[in-house]
Amino acid sequence: MAYKAGGRKRRGRRHDAKGRSIGEPRFVQLRHFLLDCPAWRSMGCAPRQLYVELRRRFNGSNNGEISYSVRQAASDLHIAKDTAMKAFRELEEKGFLKCAQSGSFHWKERHASLWILTEEDYRDQFATKEFMRWQPKSEAGPKRLRKRPNRRTNCGETDSS
Repeated sequence: MAYKAGGRKRRGRRHDAKGRSIGEPRFVQLRHFLLDCPAWRSMGCAPRQLYVELRRRFNGSNNGEISYSVRQAASDLHIAKDTAMKAFRELEEKGFLKCAQSGSFHWKERHASLWILTEEDYRDQFATKEFMRWQPKSEAGPKRLRKRPNRRTNCGETDSS
């Protein structure tokens, strides 16, 4: 164990002779092309927060093995389980995530889903970045006005006068 002057044990990262930290601290990087794409801009707060949490679990070599469950996401983000599930679905639909292995919750066995970040390389494949190809669904034009039937009589027949 490395001890500081005074006999106290050092905690945390390794330090050099002058007491400075060795190595870079971990961080989450969100690139500008990701933040500017229509898929990202169309999402609400919960999917964005969830994506940041998934990126936080990515260590540079575990893409496809990022374990994160709906219940854990709900607990970490302080949202309901249904909201967390919708956030996962939205991230999948817009191309930010792929499910490598679906999780389950059974009495005897439970395991979280394993996720693939499409922004990063996966095994021997290059990053697909499917979110860059996502396009918002075009809104249909104004609805056509239907012709109203003529006045009706008590029996439901049209009045010709």
